[in-house]
Order: sequence, then structure tokens, then C-alpha cells
Amino acid sequence: MQPRTAHRWLVLASLSLAAACSASGSADLGVSGPFGADASVRRDGAATDTGRRVDTGRAVDTGVAPVRDGGAPMPDGAARGDSGVVAPGKDGGAPSPGCGAREMCGNGLDDDCDGRVDEDCACIPGMTQRCFPGDPALAGRGVCVYGTSTCEGTGEFGTWSACVGAGAPREVECGRGMDFRCNGMVDEGCECAVGSTRACYTGPAGTEARGACRPGMQTCTAVAGGSAWGACAGEITPGARDLCDGVDRDCNGTANDGCTCAIGANRLCYTGPAGTQSVGVCRGGTQPCVRGADGVSTTWGACVNETRPGAEVCANGLDDNCNGAVDEGCPPPMTMACPTGQPRCGSVCCAAGEACAANICVGNGQLRFTLTWDVLADLDLHVEPPCGTEIYYGRLSACGGTLDRDSCPALRATDSADRCNGPENIFWPAAPATGTYLLCVNPWQMNSGTTARWTLNVYRGAMLIRTFTGTRNSSTSYVRCSRTASSFVGEITL
Repeated sequence: MQPRTAHRWLVLASLSLAAACSASGSADLGVSGPFGADASVRRDGAATDTGRRVDTGRAVDTGVAPVRDGGAPMPDGAARGDSGVVAPGKDGGAPSPGCGAREMCGNGLDDDCDGRVDEDCACIPGMTQRCFPGDPALAGRGVCVYGTSTCEGTGEFGTWSACVGAGAPREVECGRGMDFRCNGMVDEGCECAVGSTRACYTGPAGTEARGACRPGMQTCTAVAGGSAWGACAGEITPGARDLCDGVDRDCNGTANDGCTCAIGANRLCYTGPAGTQSVGVCRGGTQPCVRGADGVSTTWGACVNETRPGAEVCANGLDDNCNGAVDEGCPPPMTMACPTGQPRCGSVCCAAGEACAANICVGNGQLRFTLTWDVLADLDLHVEPPCGTEIYYGRLSACGGTLDRDSCPALRATDSADRCNGPENIFWPAAPATGTYLLCVNPWQMNSGTTARWTLNVYRGAMLIRTFTGTRNSSTSYVRCSRTASSFVGEITL
């Protein structure tokens, strides 16, 4: 055998011996190079004989491996990795679980955890092996994939290059379903996927979606070591008590707990003597619900817009003291004739061209619509003539017609003769346009619980040609008069 061939044979034998002495469970090296399969190293550590033997010039193994830094030799067994000695961690603290006391050649691992793989180990240039430069205990787990190192050199023997392409533990990216810390734990420390949202509610059980209570929304955010659900934003949980505004704020299924009444509510009231309400001029009023002295509780306020008995006023044709008699105790009225063409209305004479409705003089002409009702209320008469422009309290004149009397707007009498039960009057002094006239009675404001019985008379000159009647029992906002409006009562065609 030639000396050079013997030398190479001894090197390959050394590589096989090193592989055999690696920690149990080492993976196949998968080594390849210019010598083909003859240079491969198997799991059992046996090298294929290439027929060459190389003298390494190294001393015969005595069983005691020298320490690389020239210090005291390791005890027997240390070279084989079975001494039980654990290398300290790189930062000087506690050792890494997979770190050993010395590097083991041929296994592609960083056994001593110094950041290098198989340093100072001989190899044949061109050979490759899988490698992992981190803690050996993490190799091949999760993102800690193996990389590749190549034997570099131009001579007969070389050294292993840095490990390329290997993974390493890193911060967890929640929601990706991966083991980022190489410890077998998927999405470790993650409660949720960052950026995802979910409904939330922190109020007592049974209160969600009851009354004012509503769920909110949580967003998953990144936190140190993983992810967590953020605060529940936008939720409404039960209040300490209801605020008497008609809303169930304590979410117990009942609004206005502990409240005398609800803010915004009104009720009928009358403070006059018993038996006088709705007799003569006497009418009930309303009480609004108001805040109490504590600013939270409620109570009924003063009775407003009522008419109580007063002194009898002679010659006005009214029962002012609400006893059922008109002008009692007054001297007989003087018989007074009104001028020609001026109708009498109670104790007064209307102007020429006027008519009398509910003891009030109103405009009259070729066409007239007159609305009256029987209780304290603000009912509004709306007429849309053939020209399509509505006449009502917001537009007093259009298409030749005029609203000349708007009774009791917002439940407040317009003058001493207004008893808050009409009339509302729209008239055409000259010949009206031919076509269809739409008629509506809109209840702008009424006392809660009241029902108003109304009458709408239609006149051509002095002749009554049509009468509409009906009831209204709840307030509403402005509604334009049309056939589909809730206030629509009928139509006439001229």
C-alpha cells in the first residue's frame, strides 16, 4: 500500500469513528463529493473502503482525548459525548438543553453551541452535509429546519463551510399555525390571530341585547410573547338606574323603573270644580312630565292650557262659569239687526262676505272648507287644490285660496274667542279652479289619551254641499296632504 493511499484511508476511518461516536439518534449525513459513493458515511459510522490509505501523522488514540485549547485532557468517555458534562450556554447563563462539552465531528450539529458546525473537523473538498448551527435539541423542529454546509478547500482535505439555509427560533407570528420556537408548540402564547375581531359583552348574563344594552367588538392585538384579545369597544352595559326617558337603561326588561312618569309624556288634567269640565267654556289641560329636584327622578308638572270657570260675561253668548246656562243673570239682550249682508255670529255682526262658524266670523266666498272639533286640540286643515300647491298653516295662500283662521296652534288660543276646538277655515273669495281638491285633517298636537271628533263642512257660497267626519287620537308631525297620507279624509271635484 502506498503511503499517500494509507493516509487517506486513515482519514476516512477517523471520520467513520467520529460519526460512530456521535450522540445516539444522529441523522444520516448524506455526504457526497468528488469520490462519489465511495466517500459516503452511513448512520452506523462505517466508511466504504476506497482502497487508499493516508497517514495522518497523528498519535495513536490512547483513550484520552486532548482538549482543543491545550488545557487538561477530558476524562475517559468525554470524547464520546457520554461523560454527562453539559456545556454552558453562550451567554454564560444556564446551559442550553441540547449543548454538549465538545464538538462531535460528522453529525452536522453544533454540539458545543458555539455557533459553528463541525469546526476543526477534516472533510474531503466538495462533500456536502445537512447542518444546524443552533441548539442541537431544536434541530429539525418547527421553523428550525436543517441547512447545508460544504467541505471547502483546494487540497486533499478541507474544512466545513458555514451552515447555509438553516432556520432558527424566532418571534411567534400568531395565527399561522407554526412552531416558531422549535419546541413542539404551535402558536405558543397566542390567544387569537392578530387583526381578527369578535363580538364581546362584559355585562351581566341575560342583559345583552335587552333594553339599551348592546354588545361591542374586540380586536386581537400582538402582545409580548404572543397575542391577546383587546378591550371590548363600543359595548353598552347596564346603567345604575333608568333615567325616566322611556329607555330601559338598567336592562332588566322594564323601562322607567322607579320613575313617576317618563320625560316627554303628558297626561290630561283639570283643576276646576267637579262637574264643570267640558261644560260651557271649561276645558281640561295637560300636565307634562318633568325632572324632580334631584335631576333624575320625575314628577308631573303644572296643569297647563286648561280653562276653569270664570265670571259670566254678558252678551257674549257663552257659558263662562260652566254651570250649563248662558248669560244667566244678565239683562235681556238688546235686539239688534245686522246690516244687510252681514250675518250675526253670537253677539256680533260679521263683516260683509264673512260667515259664522262656531261663534267665530270666518272668510267666505265661492268655495269654503271649515273644520271644527269637540275637545282641546290643535287639528290642522290641509287642502291641495288642482294647481298642486298645498294650503295649510305653513303656506296660507295658494291658487286663489286662503287660510284665514288657524285655531289653537300648539294648544294655545290665538285670541279670547278661540276655544281650541276650531274653526280652521280655507276659502276662495272668487271662482275656484275646476278640478279635484284633496282634503286632510292632521292632528298636530293633542293631549295624551284624548280622542277628537271632527267635522269638515264644504260650502259653495252659502250652500253646504258636503260634510266629512272622523276622529283623531294621537299627535303627529307635518304630513303633506295626499291620497296616501294618514291624514287624508277625502276629495271633491268641481
